[in-house]
Amino acid sequence: MREPAVSKVIKDALVTASWIQEVLAQRRTLLRWSSPQTCPGPWDEQRGLASRLQAKQVRRDLNERLSRTEGAERRAAVICLARCTKDRYTEELDLALSGSSGWTVTEIAALLTVLNGFEPRYGDDTWLSRVLDLAQDFDPQERETLRKPIEPLVRAIYDSPIEAARRRRLERLIARVLRTDPAPIPRSTLSLSDRWATTICDHLDRTPHLLPLIDHLCELRGPRPTKAWRVRCGELLRTTDARHLVRLALRAFDRDTEQIRRWGSTWRLVVSERNVDTARGFVWAAVLLGDDHAQGGGDGGAGRREVVQALVALAVRTSGVEQRIRSRAC
Repeated sequence: MREPAVSKVIKDALVTASWIQEVLAQRRTLLRWSSPQTCPGPWDEQRGLASRLQAKQVRRDLNERLSRTEGAERRAAVICLARCTKDRYTEELDLALSGSSGWTVTEIAALLTVLNGFEPRYGDDTWLSRVLDLAQDFDPQERETLRKPIEPLVRAIYDSPIEAARRRRLERLIARVLRTDPAPIPRSTLSLSDRWATTICDHLDRTPHLLPLIDHLCELRGPRPTKAWRVRCGELLRTTDARHLVRLALRAFDRDTEQIRRWGSTWRLVVSERNVDTARGFVWAAVLLGDDHAQGGGDGGAGRREVVQALVALAVRTSGVEQRIRSRAC
């Protein structure tokens, strides 16, 4: 990506959405007068209260105008808001991004560029996911030009206090943006940090056509999958290779990675923190396999028993009742 082109987009955005800068400056001034710690002049409680109420109204007006803004002006507004992330305009960024369209790869590069130095905090994953979803819409050659501006964001997300599960999802989205070859497995999808994942990756080297299944399994949200997730998972499990991979993943739960002695105890790592989403997806895929066998007239009970036996064995090991050795399944 040519830096002059990106710089021009940023400069044009500041002109197109100059009203954003004016509104944000007005709100900052009001907030300074609303607190005795930041008030630039003699403190007056009534004026402080009035300034605080005015600052809230300014923000409401900002949101209302953003909801009416369209096209290039809305995209410019996103870039302007992204330059002021320290002021916590999370709600406004999410609003502006949700109704934006027509992004070019140069505009996305400009948006990522202004985020350089950004320190994500809790709640920022919502609008960051929208940015990364937009970046995925381009072809592989265009996405390759986003590699340089997106690299600082990778480190920022890794070091952020964002909840672990949400952080892992952002890392997977970034991996997909930078994934120009459909064959390699993104490390954010299946990290080679435990023997369980290594076993699966070794198998995928011989069956790369199963990568879409891995991509889907790690997108499981919450303790129970949604109907849409289950339907798509069922579609991906139709082949014999896919069903074999799920059973392989269940059996691989018996493989430990390391032993760490703490206070006289031995810990064995089963699944690392980076792979827990994918592991959970495999468990639910195995449950769905058992249900499918039952509906098709097969031995669905046997499929479910296989899942139960694998999970019971894992529970016994992680409880530490066997050989007084406790395994750790993150």
